[in-house]
Amino acid sequence: MEKDNYILLIYKQLDNDISETELKQLNSWLSESQKNQALADDLAKAYDASDDYMETEAAAIDVDAAFAEQLELIKDETPENVVSIDKNKPKRSRIFSIVTIAAAVLALVVLGVQYLEYRTQAEAIVSTEIESQTVTFIDGSTAILAPNSTIKYNNYFNENGRSVELIEGKATFSVVKEKGTFRVKTGREIVTVLGTIFDVQFGESQSEISVKEGKVNVRQNATKKGQIEVKSIKLVAGESVISSENSLVKTKIENDEKVNYFEFQETNLKTIATNLESYFDTSILVNSKMENCPLTVTFDGQELEDILVILDKLLNSEHREIDGGFEIIGEGCESFF
Repeated sequence: MEKDNYILLIYKQLDNDISETELKQLNSWLSESQKNQALADDLAKAYDASDDYMETEAAAIDVDAAFAEQLELIKDETPENVVSIDKNKPKRSRIFSIVTIAAAVLALVVLGVQYLEYRTQAEAIVSTEIESQTVTFIDGSTAILAPNSTIKYNNYFNENGRSVELIEGKATFSVVKEKGTFRVKTGREIVTVLGTIFDVQFGESQSEISVKEGKVNVRQNATKKGQIEVKSIKLVAGESVISSENSLVKTKIENDEKVNYFEFQETNLKTIATNLESYFDTSILVNSKMENCPLTVTFDGQELEDILVILDKLLNSEHREIDGGFEIIGEGCESFF
């Protein structure tokens, strides 16, 4: 692979848009010499320092005029401190060095502008307002966007990886099989599939992923005691997961309706109560001392009163009926998220 192609791979890595195969090629090339790694480091510094500038000014760059201006500045320059060992050998002047450096910098600028144009042209954003819209990707997969939804994707899908970002709203994805890994990213989760039909609904406080056909894996980067903790859960057809801060709750669906099933893993009581509230359509208050108490428990078909009794036994709490719902009170617990 030519050096210019590796430079493009470096830019793709900096932009978090590099496939696994390309990353392996790039890492192999970087490990070949310190010079290659130094070039990558320099490009990373330039990328971090100039990203905003490139976005707004790249279109105004006149490369030919800039290069001509540099040649004009150096054409009358006289070499200094040149030592000749062999009179028959031509002297290597500063002009040669400056022109070489200028050409190298120019090449990097041109490559950067080309990559910026390539990235911009390849990227597409689709938004809906009051009507749904179907988007067909280059690999044949589709996304049906619900009203008030937005997705962002790249037109250069390949067998090494396909990626779509759900920025807001809800979308139903139908993924073509045998075309490589397909990922749907939100601001909270990454949903990875090989071929399936599933819904993703992204909201400010929580997301919901429901599988209609096939299998998916949902990964969430949670924070526990100040440390990043990756949580993941596998879903098959008929299963759903509700993802909120530090929590993945598995549920089940039949005929597009939720059934009375909840699988909580290290989920705090406040989140458990929120999920039960939504399903049973009643208010469940939790006093502040109990909100962060974590539980791993599964409820399958129990009525709400029975569930509350089980929670009381597990947490040494007490529930009581109040106007419009229930309240759970207690003295707290020793471990917190």
